[in-house]
Amino acid sequence: MSTSSQSAALNAHAPTDLRQDTATFGHGLLSTLAAMYARVRASLEDRRVRQHLATLPDSLLRDIGIAEDEIHRIRAYERFTPRAWAERMGTVRRPWDL
Repeated sequence: MSTSSQSAALNAHAPTDLRQDTATFGHGLLSTLAAMYARVRASLEDRRVRQHLATLPDSLLRDIGIAEDEIHRIRAYERFTPRAWAERMGTVRRPWDL
C-alpha cells in the first residue's frame, strides 16, 4: 500500500497535466477544422469562378488572354493556367497544362 504522502505527490501534478493536454488537443482539433474549412471555401470559390468563366462568350475569353484552343477547356470547367497568363507571370508550365 502507498502512503498518503506518495499518493499526494502523484496526484499533485495530474490535474494540471490533464488540463494542458486537453487544451493542446482542443487547439490542435480547432486548427485542423479551421484548415479544412478554409480548403473547402477555397475549393467552392474556385468552382464558382470556373463556372462563371464557362458562361462568358468566346470574345470575352479571348480578351482576358485565353487562346482559341483553350476555350474548350474553360467550357469543360477544367482547372488550368492559360498559356498567356503563365508567360506573363514567368512561371514554368506544368505537364498537365499542355
